[in-house]
Amino acid sequence: MEPIPWNFTTNSLQIRTDDKTDKPRLNMIYVFFVNDPETELELPYLGGFKIKLGENPPTYHVSYCHKSFRPFDAELPDTDIRLWTVDWDAENFRMKIFCNGQKMVDLTMSYWNCYAGSEWRKQYSKTVNYIVFDDFDSESDYYRRGDRTNRT
Repeated sequence: MEPIPWNFTTNSLQIRTDDKTDKPRLNMIYVFFVNDPETELELPYLGGFKIKLGENPPTYHVSYCHKSFRPFDAELPDTDIRLWTVDWDAENFRMKIFCNGQKMVDLTMSYWNCYAGSEWRKQYSKTVNYIVFDDFDSESDYYRRGDRTNRT
């Protein structure tokens, strides 16, 4: 797990996936957010998200907000190659996830949207300075910085 410097204020995160994997039971994108890699590479990290592509239908999970995986807001585009775009708006505690330009998740964290007792506000109030692709991530082929306006 190598921390990658990141600034969600200026860049979205774009991840390419395809339907080929060495670990077919996992089929997961797993990215977490880190403020200080010297202190947070072990739990508890700042936050992040997981996407399970091996389930039917595929599901997602936002750390410190959801207790379990949830279905997407829309159906995944029917294609083998997908470009995922993740935007994080720290000021408004809002995460948006797109797949090939189609909005899949639009979550504003709140006491209504996150489970009772979760530490979403405490965790996501810190500045995201790095992202880390977890070792359980079996789907991310590559990543790049997006310009926050181009979703495809």
